[in-house]
Amino acid sequence: MRILILAAGLFVTGCAVHPKPPCPDFIALSKHSSTTIQAYLEGVENSDSNGPYVETDYYSDTLDFSLIYYPRNGNKKRVELDSVTQDAATGFHNFVLFAFVYPMKDPVKMKDLHADNITYPLNVKAYYRRDTQWAYLSQDTVATLNELTEYQIRSMYSIMNM
Repeated sequence: MRILILAAGLFVTGCAVHPKPPCPDFIALSKHSSTTIQAYLEGVENSDSNGPYVETDYYSDTLDFSLIYYPRNGNKKRVELDSVTQDAATGFHNFVLFAFVYPMKDPVKMKDLHADNITYPLNVKAYYRRDTQWAYLSQDTVATLNELTEYQIRSMYSIMNM
């Protein structure tokens, strides 16, 4: 049974829909991450929908997430790591940020760096930051990498196509 809860369009101060627990400050946490890459989302056919994106992965004992920087102008092909770094100084005004929270293992701490660091099935929650506030978007249970990627793309497009 697949569960999809979508709260697109709700945008309030703090975390929309579920105010407790509060939305983490994904940007502040991601500053402690050493894994920021420019890549395509995996598990689906190659298309404009799967990237390229700049993505930061964050791992801790209590919270893991992928932070995806989506350009407001929609032109993902021109986004590079440098443009995200430069835009950080202005509060990411040129990007809509998406955080996908789900359990991951830190690849650096794994015996095999190339092994999959995600165990399926898993529950994933999506949040977005359009201006300066984070908002809860939706959650879903996914059983494969393909389903995770499709969920991420649907979540991002639900906001970007509003």
